[in-house]
Amino acid sequence: MLFKRKKVFYIKSLQVDVEVLSTRAISESAKKELEMLAETMKYYSQTSTSGLVSLERNITIKVAELEANISDSVTTISLCKEIHELLSQRHNASCFHNTSHP
Repeated sequence: MLFKRKKVFYIKSLQVDVEVLSTRAISESAKKELEMLAETMKYYSQTSTSGLVSLERNITIKVAELEANISDSVTTISLCKEIHELLSQRHNASCFHNTSHP
C-alpha cells in the first residue's frame, strides 16, 4: 500500500511542477501547452506498476528539461508534445497491465 501511495504522489507532484512552470512561461502559446499538459496529467491514471517505471523515468526527465528550458517557448512547446506522447504510452501500457492480470 505504501508503494501505491508514493507512486500516486509522484504523478501529482509532476502535475504540480508543470502547473508552476505554466506561470513562468514567457509566451501565451507555451503557457497554454503547459496548462493542457497539467490537465492531461490530472486525468490520466495516477497509479503505477513496476512495468511503467521506464516510461515514468522518461516523463520525469522531460519535465526536468521543461524547467531548464522554460525561457525558450519553442523548446517548451516541443517538450510538452513529447511528454503528451509519453503520457499516452504510459496510459496504454497501464491499461494493458491492468487487463493482463486477473
